Amino acid sequence: MSVDAESVTTLRQLAMRLCGEALEFMRIAMCAGGARIEVWLCVRQSCVEALSEAIARQLPGARFREAPYQAGAVA
Repeated sequence: MSVDAESVTTLRQLAMRLCGEALEFMRIAMCAGGARIEVWLCVRQSCVEALSEAIARQLPGARFREAPYQAGAVA
């Protein structure tokens, strides 16, 4: 997903609060130009829906791209 640069702290706090230990990892990288931040979240399936809804509600400028993890998939 990507968010406005000023929203990344809010996103990080939201993910940590809602998912807790179900948040496996979060990777954050600046997009070209610096106005947006690219964020990769790996969370357990049990919190995907709640987190997606909360992000859409609190960060309406977020752009989602879903790439679910598949156990045993070969990269």
